[in-house]
Amino acid sequence: MKKYILLKQLITYGMVGVVTTLLKLITLYVLRDVFQIVTFVSLSVSYLVAVIIHFIANNYLTFKKNRKKLQE
Repeated sequence: MKKYILLKQLITYGMVGVVTTLLKLITLYVLRDVFQIVTFVSLSVSYLVAVIIHFIANNYLTFKKNRKKLQE
């Protein structure tokens, strides 16, 4: 049972990572190529967005069991 939970967390963590990476690339493309913002600023903003989304997604999707334990 414990191995199943760890495997599920690993798969979810990987999927969150892939989605976050795609979101970062899309954000970078939109800021740099569509809005023509300087590359340095576009990279910084896209990185910040990716870190925030990655943290929130992992907090609510990947490690939700651990959050329940902390609330008890």
